[in-house]
Amino acid sequence: MTTSRSGDRPICPLSDSTNATLADAGITRLSRDRLDAMSGNAQEESETCLDRAFLLLRLMQHTLENGCPPDPSELMTIAQHITQLLQDHERWHTLADNAAYYRDHRQIAARIAALQTS
Repeated sequence: MTTSRSGDRPICPLSDSTNATLADAGITRLSRDRLDAMSGNAQEESETCLDRAFLLLRLMQHTLENGCPPDPSELMTIAQHITQLLQDHERWHTLADNAAYYRDHRQIAARIAALQTS
């Protein structure tokens, strides 16, 4: 796992697709190389989120097993963080899959991109 931040990733082109109804349709105009990079980077971010969620779960398990449980408000905060990380994992994973799909199916990506400009 690398420790790079998601802000360093090429996902900005998504933001110009305000009316898109298709999955990540804003990325259809990207080149094959950019989609390949996006897919890899998004998959890495997905895995990082999952790793962080498991780390929090292991930490919580360790504290409970060793007789030093967090108070209820801390447990709630940990649960909220884990939930957010799992949701982020799903979003990054979906983006990785969609970028790979559009990379591998350029004709479909071109048709979707054309629909966005009309």
